[in-house]
Amino acid sequence: MLEKVVRKLIWFGLLLLTACQLNASEQSSSRKGRLLIWHMLVDKQAEVLTSTVEQYTKLYPGISITLEHISNKEIANRFLSDVQLGLGPDLLLIRYTDLPLFIQAEMVEDLTEHQVNTAIYQAATVSQVTYQGRLFAVPYAIETEALCYNKARIKDPPQTLNNLLWAAKIGHRVAFRSTFVEAFWGQALFESSYPNSQNVVKLLLDKDAITQWLTWLQRAQDEPNIVLNEEREVLHQAFAEEEFDIYTCSSFEIPALQDSLGKKKLGVVPLPSRGDRSAGPFLHPLVFLMSKASSPQNIKLSLHLTEFLTNVRQQIRMTLETEALIPSNREVKLDNRLTPVVAALLTQAKTGVATSLDHYAKSGALGENTQDEDSVKNFGQRMMTQVIEGQLAPRKAAEELVDHINNIFSNEQQDIQ
Repeated sequence: MLEKVVRKLIWFGLLLLTACQLNASEQSSSRKGRLLIWHMLVDKQAEVLTSTVEQYTKLYPGISITLEHISNKEIANRFLSDVQLGLGPDLLLIRYTDLPLFIQAEMVEDLTEHQVNTAIYQAATVSQVTYQGRLFAVPYAIETEALCYNKARIKDPPQTLNNLLWAAKIGHRVAFRSTFVEAFWGQALFESSYPNSQNVVKLLLDKDAITQWLTWLQRAQDEPNIVLNEEREVLHQAFAEEEFDIYTCSSFEIPALQDSLGKKKLGVVPLPSRGDRSAGPFLHPLVFLMSKASSPQNIKLSLHLTEFLTNVRQQIRMTLETEALIPSNREVKLDNRLTPVVAALLTQAKTGVATSLDHYAKSGALGENTQDEDSVKNFGQRMMTQVIEGQLAPRKAAEELVDHINNIFSNEQQDIQ
């Protein structure tokens, strides 16, 4: 009850402060126009985006905004085909992994000369929207991995890898995502350098860390109560139906799991640690990009809207209401005591690793669903699958992966060290 009251007071204060800070002349200014926004958000995240945009249009009634949801699987291809015809949205909200594909196709507005204040954003997210020194998007929010558990069955969630194995040994069912991207978090637990590296390429070249992490995964696979599976939808549904007690989830899944299990049952904590080493999951920013087909006037309106959506007050609202999206605005300060889920995600994000857009593009990934077999993502997935299935020794897989990455980043070894 107290938490609800506190939240209502926060929302009221945020709205009041936003209104008070707006210049009266700006509220009645000549800002006019129509914007079309495409996004791939679902559940609570979509609701919060919609309500925030509605608040913006109340402040600027001369601007009409249409929000259209397109599934994550379709949005990239739809954007590519429509922009070629001079159609499509003015503003697109996607995961940054599709940016290289759009940049290569010359369909994204270069924002470098538009005086975007990148100083307010987390440095990692800025590197993920900057390609060859040019800015191509605005960071909106960050997603990452965490540990979800059923509080009705688990009193003390596992805080270490050994605790996780012990939980399985005493009968708790554990669902584990086994894709190269989602399972990457454990590699930082075995890295040679200290403290935890923020350089993902350096981590990918740590042969000993890769070997030890793959060995641990192989061991986990042998535990009867641990299920390793690449299919997110399968594990998500099984955990939601209480077939599992523990699930290595992605933060964007949290609202749907809260709806399925109930907020009282769903617990969220950082991923297991190992000694003094913390897990290092990937940080996946959601970003706003502007279409090359958009008019100069609509580019200006889009930038003004993204500035509003990423200001401190709207970012606080986004994070507290979704309990899934981490602020991209570095100036946001949140009280960890307000919501345990947000506290867990903020803690986890501190040790997350970010792949710069330059490194991501060079890794052979052009689009989130790339079919390039030689991309680091797909090559790493093959190595991991072969190890888990017992077809390849962890050390051999690590050597092949490091050799593959060395070939890709051979010209950057000096910078990586």
